[in-house]
Amino acid sequence: GMYPRMKDSAVVMSLLPEEPSRGDVKLWVEIGAALMLDKPLILMVDRDTVVPEKLAHCADEIVRANIGDPDAAGLVHDAIERVMKRREQRDS
Repeated sequence: GMYPRMKDSAVVMSLLPEEPSRGDVKLWVEIGAALMLDKPLILMVDRDTVVPEKLAHCADEIVRANIGDPDAAGLVHDAIERVMKRREQRDS
């Protein structure tokens, strides 16, 4: 299930739909679980997507890129590195 995978992961990355507040219960549960497990949360959203204010406040990073963009992988990689560096500094 979701819990063992998330518990053992270093970072949780969620892909937000164009309208994040529209009924995707699985996504909501995953984000809530990431927060309850104190996992770094990276959100990937299309450039034009409006991220709910409280969700943006909880996210460690928000990557704004369309999935097909050639620079998307690099942006995600950079976000993961920043999040892991902050986590290491916090835990040391």
